[in-house]
Amino acid sequence: MAGRGELSPSDTLTDPRIYTIDSLKQLVFAKEPLHFYQPGFSGLDCGRSFALTLLPYLPEGTRICLVPCAISSTTIQDWLDDSNQGVYIYSNLLERTRIAQQHGVLKGILWHQGEANSVRDYLADGYDSAMVQFVGKLRQDLQAPSLNFYAGTLAPFCTEPYKDSINAALYRVASWLGHFTVVSTAGLTCKPDSLHFDAAGQRGMGQRFAIAAAAHL
Repeated sequence: MAGRGELSPSDTLTDPRIYTIDSLKQLVFAKEPLHFYQPGFSGLDCGRSFALTLLPYLPEGTRICLVPCAISSTTIQDWLDDSNQGVYIYSNLLERTRIAQQHGVLKGILWHQGEANSVRDYLADGYDSAMVQFVGKLRQDLQAPSLNFYAGTLAPFCTEPYKDSINAALYRVASWLGHFTVVSTAGLTCKPDSLHFDAAGQRGMGQRFAIAAAAHL
């Protein structure tokens, strides 16, 4: 989830319990912005908020590694087709996740995507079956058949015409697949552009993802 929230000084502080994989594919202490694929647009995302909220639910001494792989404005078909968006997005996801797996155990995927599919009917049609295919492919390629998947809904402030179709599709997928949880973004706030989550919205999203994850870890 490539955020556009405004950074505050506290967002750039590191915590010895929270790591990430940087642009050089090295394990480093995490700080915002976590994403670096589109540097002119990088801002606060929900990763650090997620980790800080989740830590109290975990055994003492546990460390978290966040693996940022998001590219904005991509469709689910782009991910299935390993589209080149500066990097081959699906291959990049696999490579970076496998680097993190050298240091720990893969516990889950945070997913907030679908707006690009909500702009046209032909892109929204079949989103549920494409998502099932994507989750199955990812679980197979990472050799993690029970990998937890947490998918955020498109926010109410999204104005694309097929937003509700995408959200309904996510809930159908959750009814079909095990270890697939839908996380509501209702009530989270946006920037003045009515397009991107603001900083408070990003932090709130991270907290909601963490609470959902805590129930399955």
